[in-house]
Amino acid sequence: MGANEVTLVTKDSRQRTEDAITRELQALRELGNRGLLNQKPDRTFGLEGEAWLCDSEGRPWHNQNLKILKRLSGHPIAPELGAQIEINALPLPLTGEPFTAMADQLQAEHEALNRVIEAHDVKLVRIGSLPTLKASDITPNRITKVDRYRDLNTALWKDKDPYPLPSLDKPHTQIMAESVAFESQITSIQPHIKPASLDEFVRMYNRGLIILPLVLALSANAPYLLGEKFWADSRWPIFMAGTRGRADWNPGYIEHWLDPFTHTADTESFPPLLHPDVEADPDPLKAVRSGEIPDLHYLKTQNGTVWPMGLRGVIDTSADDPHVRIEARALPAGPTTIDELANTALLFGGMLSIALDKFRSMPYYYVRYNYLLAARHGLNAKLWWPSPKGIDQTSVCDLVKRLLPAITQGLTNAGIEADEAKRYLDVIKQRIKSRQNGATFQVDRVHQLETAGRLNHADALRAMLDEYIELAADNQPVATWPTCR
Repeated sequence: MGANEVTLVTKDSRQRTEDAITRELQALRELGNRGLLNQKPDRTFGLEGEAWLCDSEGRPWHNQNLKILKRLSGHPIAPELGAQIEINALPLPLTGEPFTAMADQLQAEHEALNRVIEAHDVKLVRIGSLPTLKASDITPNRITKVDRYRDLNTALWKDKDPYPLPSLDKPHTQIMAESVAFESQITSIQPHIKPASLDEFVRMYNRGLIILPLVLALSANAPYLLGEKFWADSRWPIFMAGTRGRADWNPGYIEHWLDPFTHTADTESFPPLLHPDVEADPDPLKAVRSGEIPDLHYLKTQNGTVWPMGLRGVIDTSADDPHVRIEARALPAGPTTIDELANTALLFGGMLSIALDKFRSMPYYYVRYNYLLAARHGLNAKLWWPSPKGIDQTSVCDLVKRLLPAITQGLTNAGIEADEAKRYLDVIKQRIKSRQNGATFQVDRVHQLETAGRLNHADALRAMLDEYIELAADNQPVATWPTCR
């Protein structure tokens, strides 16, 4: 959930914090106006990947991630909110064989983690939401002992009433979040891409908004909420409740590269929760006008405490390559590295495809509704999409099959080798053909274990998770996993 060197905003510091955010937003705009952002024409991408630490009983290994990470000094791995870790993969050029290179980097970090945790009979599990979770796993005492998480919980929840789970399913309307620990039920991946220019940022952002619901539907991997079947991918309602509404879908298409940052910097809609442990620059515009790159610490902190579940702009003020990039936040973790990179390839191919520009005419409320349909129904979703007759609902699998040639061309035109694009998009084709992703595997296997195996629901969830972990260890696409064993 972001960097850790921050302090809780108080009544005394609130106005100073808001003023600093406003000044730094103006400085960011000026950096763009002066051509000081995204000057390097190369595209790069990175990925943040979360995973659970699970014990031999398939339960979360609580309050141990900090101890484990002490033994992994120098690795790009950070503690997450609950019994999870996050791998922050180093950025790579988006040319040649970038997805294979990223897969190699992720696998190396997973192997390093596994060498440490295997002595404790603990497994690393990449799954959108752990199906064996219980209500006792999401209480405040389960929050990782990091000041940032403690302060977030205080800022969001002190003296606040419980927050209802956003849901279109009446049986679940009584589920209420009572702390930020509620959000710790979910794990995700956040692939991010640096566009070659600020103009390309706008084009790629809008294409990303359009294609992302399709990728979410095909990658859904969180069908259980506290052990009960919910949406195909239940992470959005969980995240919304745990953050008291600061994790909604994006509000609309953008016209200017600054728009995503203006949205998250709106302190009336999103009151500041944290501020960095540094003095605010009284005049960051002066630094920009002198040719310097200010750090923009306050703006970055505010931007990092609003969690849109579609896309988010990210600010990087590193001296060698100051830029803004696009982070995708809608995709679940797992089941395997090759699945995660296939989802990334599908997304980036859409963001790089000029063929998607024609769909920008679709009113945004259809796009927003597509996110909900994708999360609820996964592979079986019928999404709103332009057709000769207007805008009709179409099977997401049919839509992706239709778009794959343009998505492939988007990748290869960007300098990605044709064999590389084919390798990862073939994983998507397998998923469409088999009609199996992480969510369908989980639900179908639990059903089989309850009927043919005659297990009760809790035992079936546990048995399914054991099989999931075993199959994922081979890093074969989930579309190839057997459900009858």
